[in-house]
Amino acid sequence: MASYLLGLAAAAEGATEQALKYLHRAGREAPNLPQLHREQGKIYLQLDRWEEAAEAFQKEISTNNNDAEAWCGLSIAHLRLGRVEESVEAAYRAVALCFDRADNHFQLGMALMRYGQPVRAGQAFETCLELGHETAAVHDWLAAVHEQATKDFLRAAQHRRRARELAVNAVPKLPAHHETKSL
Repeated sequence: MASYLLGLAAAAEGATEQALKYLHRAGREAPNLPQLHREQGKIYLQLDRWEEAAEAFQKEISTNNNDAEAWCGLSIAHLRLGRVEESVEAAYRAVALCFDRADNHFQLGMALMRYGQPVRAGQAFETCLELGHETAAVHDWLAAVHEQATKDFLRAAQHRRRARELAVNAVPKLPAHHETKSL
């Protein structure tokens, strides 16, 4: 269990390779540790190691078929590997398991765009907004939906404008170990 916690801590600090070492050790110590493979998959995604990410998420799903975050991660990996149909299926599964998780809808929207279903993708992105997940990326995707599918160029322009506003106003949050201390 200690290796698992050290792995999570290393991942939170951005030490992804170290996190993987700890999580692999945790897997040898306790192979049935819940969420272990999902956490490995998330790190593989950060490292752009798509095939390994897909394998890790598949392992997690094989032990917990109701892990919406693992299904969403699998969708991301499949999309990066060009397995668009599998990505859509995994994203739909993630949404079905946890409708209130905006990341699931965002991933579904991206997968549906690549699948050639921009109107359905737009519905997924609109759901992100309804769930309070208003980001520049969501508005950029909605602008693309309106430019390509609905031909509603006014709405597209509104989304582009809002995306720019959000991007300008976004202030990156530094990890705790980078915060400045008062003198």
